Amino acid sequence: MGRRRFGHIGTKVKDITQSATENSGVFDINEVAILVAENKWKKFNTVPVTIHMGAGGGGSGLGTGHSGWGYFRGAGGGAGGYITGTGEHFYPNVSYAVTIGGGGGGQSSGNDTTLAIDGATLTCKGGGRGGNGSGNYAGSGTGSSGGSGGGGGTVFANVRPYDSHGYNAGQGTQDNQTVPSGFSTLGNDGGKGNRGSGFSDGNPPPGRSGGSGSGGTYNVNSTGKGAGTTVTPLGYEVCKGGQGNTANRGHGATEGNSVSGGSGFVYILFPTTYTCTATNLGNTQGTYSEPGGDTYKYIHITSGTGGTIVFS
Repeated sequence: MGRRRFGHIGTKVKDITQSATENSGVFDINEVAILVAENKWKKFNTVPVTIHMGAGGGGSGLGTGHSGWGYFRGAGGGAGGYITGTGEHFYPNVSYAVTIGGGGGGQSSGNDTTLAIDGATLTCKGGGRGGNGSGNYAGSGTGSSGGSGGGGGTVFANVRPYDSHGYNAGQGTQDNQTVPSGFSTLGNDGGKGNRGSGFSDGNPPPGRSGGSGSGGTYNVNSTGKGAGTTVTPLGYEVCKGGQGNTANRGHGATEGNSVSGGSGFVYILFPTTYTCTATNLGNTQGTYSEPGGDTYKYIHITSGTGGTIVFS
């Protein structure tokens, strides 16, 4: 007769997968209890969604000038951490808390964006601030850790051409966040800054700002902007390092002098058979049609602390 396991009898039952989104077979009550405990029993009457969310980006470091030598710009801010995925994590007629993280001011890290789901909270960590220019004089040359790390600051010294002995960057911490199966959590380190005189042949560039798509290694020299991630329904890139402070894109601040980072966001696609009601949250709603595919409703949440959403 063969083995019996989780709704099936036979010799190949080990090849049958049970999950929180699909079960196959006829189960007894003990098998159901085991699968529920292992989070492998399908949750009925849940709302299937696709989520894109990002935290506030970090601000840039302080720019510092030295008379007769040159100007040392502050490193760019790291992008806010980014989470995306598809699953069934909301029940109808239940309130779920949402907080949108603001961008960090100059020399400050960004703020977290959080979204409650069934049994857990998704957290995007605010981006790390960039290190200060001429950090050996201005202080705070090391970039801060965050969703993605801020770039490393520079060192002022009579070195021409500039060399690699700047400050370390911040480390990306977003990948430390726990997310459900089917979700990704994205953030990267910044890159180490450089050392130089400030003259045209010795002006040291700050380190690379970490982004959700790419970054650097916190103790290895690299420059520029860490790549972000394109959200197809929105039509643009989010959570890019050192990109600027456009609202609700989660970018880190550009290199310069105490520039602010951009604020975070939550964007959710859900079936057109449901309605989403938001309380104490800035938001827009509408429909999105995949090219040649299905049509969904969306809610794009752009501001609010401790507000709620309810699907019905």
